[in-house]
Amino acid sequence: MLGHIAHLHRFYGEYQGLRVARKHIGWYLNTQPNGAEVRRRVVRVDSAEEQLGLLREYFGRQINAYSESSDVASRTTALATY
Repeated sequence: MLGHIAHLHRFYGEYQGLRVARKHIGWYLNTQPNGAEVRRRVVRVDSAEEQLGLLREYFGRQINAYSESSDVASRTTALATY
């Protein structure tokens, strides 16, 4: 997803790329936890670097939360003992 957004920035240029990326970001965040809140922050920025940075931060937290969940831990344990 981050690669797709970065590609939009490169293809359209920073000014137009930020605007085109907004609708794609909305689609990506539509079903994510706190997606609406994150989307509101991400679509207000004025630089490609900041837009990508906020997305990296958000998805990094999502990945960490997922990997720390007990469900993942139990599946990891089950695989390790298989």
